[in-house]
Amino acid sequence: MNDYLRIKKYYINHDQLVSYRFLCNSKECVMSNECCCKIFDVEISPREMQHIISIMDIISNYCPNLKTGKYYKNVFAEEDKRYTIDKKANEYCVFSYFDKSGDLKCAVHSAALEIHKDPYYYKPFVCSVWPVTFFKDISKRTFIDLDIESHVPCIKKKEMKEKTIDRELLNIITIIMGKDIVSLRNFFKQHNVLPSIVSTLVVHFLH
Repeated sequence: MNDYLRIKKYYINHDQLVSYRFLCNSKECVMSNECCCKIFDVEISPREMQHIISIMDIISNYCPNLKTGKYYKNVFAEEDKRYTIDKKANEYCVFSYFDKSGDLKCAVHSAALEIHKDPYYYKPFVCSVWPVTFFKDISKRTFIDLDIESHVPCIKKKEMKEKTIDRELLNIITIIMGKDIVSLRNFFKQHNVLPSIVSTLVVHFLH
């Protein structure tokens, strides 16, 4: 527990998080064959599924294979009332696509941006917060760590450990702590960072 920074019910693995940086580089990940859009099975809630379905008409513009005539394919697998997103034959997420520059993109994210909506309202929560992971113990304490076991190239160990957490990782921590944003004020002040994402991402937790 010594490595964890406590903020109310949250325990942030500060020592670990200051030791790594995260920068999404889809081309590098695809080349390495270790891409989050490929190596993970994404489980979603019924609410998240409905959010995605609500913009499927826009999503299908980026992934035309999702539409057959006037109808959309069922890309959600159900087992024991748990839903997962299907994958393509190449094992990538069915919502993944390559843009004109060759970058791997998320059609859900792109569709939300196209209609000027918050992508994190529509994207699965686990996709929004990766590579940060979290779990709750029996005491309802939330432990926040970094997924360094996946060995994806976008997570790199810093040559020298710094005193601050990178902005990208701080933004993700903000998503996880959502409704407890007030608790973040001192945390962000300590790290001299106040991401604008704080105010906009509350929406993700209120719908």
